[in-house]
Amino acid sequence: DPQRFDLKMRIVRLLDWHRKSELAKIAEHLKQLKSRYQKGLKGKDIDWIGTEHKLFWNRIIDRAKPDLIAFLSTIEEVQVQQMERELIEKNDWLVKQSKMTTDEAHASTLKWFFELLEKWLGDLEPNQKLKISSWIKADPEWTAIKLKNRKKFQTELAQILRSKENFKENLHIWLHEPETYWTEGFKNRLEYKKQEWKKIILKVDEITLPRQRQHVANELKNYIDDFLTLSKQTAS
Repeated sequence: DPQRFDLKMRIVRLLDWHRKSELAKIAEHLKQLKSRYQKGLKGKDIDWIGTEHKLFWNRIIDRAKPDLIAFLSTIEEVQVQQMERELIEKNDWLVKQSKMTTDEAHASTLKWFFELLEKWLGDLEPNQKLKISSWIKADPEWTAIKLKNRKKFQTELAQILRSKENFKENLHIWLHEPETYWTEGFKNRLEYKKQEWKKIILKVDEITLPRQRQHVANELKNYIDDFLTLSKQTAS
């Protein structure tokens, strides 16, 4: 109960800061993204999005880190063991994909990507789906690499929580320099996969119809308006 109460108060403070400090910044970012998107995406725009997202993430982590360290320093062995069991039993999309055939994995990835695109673009035309289907490739090896990397990353976290020696320093590295705890296979493959998806996104943008581009602009405007409204509200 003391942990639960303490964590709740820390989360409330973080969300209050995020609403006052970050939502207006995110809205401005989305305005710029909307302007860039309406002109047609280029490689530099995708790089810009990645850089901006990293900046937002680092600001959140910097703000949350003292509270996170204070809370996690109270974690007991039985709680670490519970976390490990939960992570082992986690049956998410990545685990399910690892058990699929190549054809099943391809179909599953396509389904996810089509749903994501149609959320933003609206309905896709049959010829668009056909082209996109030829660009998306199942990659069982990458799925296996990601699962192995995740297991190592989670194991490292459990070790950090168990060891009080250099706790703050180790947690700081885990948060800000996660690649320190990645597998070599993941580090070696990650940039290639980023470039692969960057090319796919640019190809999708090339076949995007005017009505779909306007749909994206409308969706972004809705988020911009919502974030600006929320940024002006007081804590509930």
